[in-house]
Amino acid sequence: MGERFVSRFALEQKYAMLLKAADTTIRSLVSSIDIGEISRHNYGYRRYGENPYRWFIEAERFRYLRALDLILSSRKEGTVCDLGCFIPFLPVCLALAGFHVKIVDKYSLYSETFKAAMERTATAHGFDMFDLDLLQDDFSGLGENDIVLLMAVIEHLNGSPKSLMVNTRRIIRPGGFLLFEAPNIAELSRRISFFKGKSPLPEYEDFFLSDYPFSGHNREMTVEEVEFLFSRTGFAIDFLECYDYHEDNSSGLRAAIHRWMRGVVPLKNKGQVILVQARPNK
Repeated sequence: MGERFVSRFALEQKYAMLLKAADTTIRSLVSSIDIGEISRHNYGYRRYGENPYRWFIEAERFRYLRALDLILSSRKEGTVCDLGCFIPFLPVCLALAGFHVKIVDKYSLYSETFKAAMERTATAHGFDMFDLDLLQDDFSGLGENDIVLLMAVIEHLNGSPKSLMVNTRRIIRPGGFLLFEAPNIAELSRRISFFKGKSPLPEYEDFFLSDYPFSGHNREMTVEEVEFLFSRTGFAIDFLECYDYHEDNSSGLRAAIHRWMRGVVPLKNKGQVILVQARPNK
């Protein structure tokens, strides 16, 4: 399982035209999000209200770029199904690049304004849009797909991901692959914080102030757990890497020490995100 790291700067230059076109579409869509509504079950979203585009898109851009590069480096066309899509920045980029795109989420959980904006976006870019519960609903209507995305989804589940992974495997056509991403609970800054007595879990205040059920990060993973998950649900991992998608550019001694330690501490799997490309076992 080798790594395929490419710098953020290089990817931004490589896909500048796609990013610019996607930004135009997504800015309008993000403005339709009802922050008060989505933060009922995840209080942490309230801080997004002051600048939603910054938090929903700009802070996540390197994640989108990594996935976009992996897909376009291996395929020039095909069908992509994004499970748990929410904001379709990556699907818009892929549709503009010529892919047939399907987006899947439980859109009835969001406001009617956002759902209507999503429907307009889907129509404008030729998406197939599916309003499905990833744990409860039938996936047969999703057909077979060359690429399935399951990115920043699994950590939000309130139970085992086994059925979701098995159902995901079934909608990947022969020769296709899954692109999976989850936060790394054992990333370096959390290991340091844990030794200082701070929990590696999301902020407790956000959990405490949210209505039940909490829709934030319920179960982040380690690399070993991700490998276990794939081995038990019928997948072979082609590659796995941990990388930092968010740079700490804050000032102060603590931030400077953390940046220095990221570069010199000889630990494996210390990045913020676990990214996997895998294929169904034959």
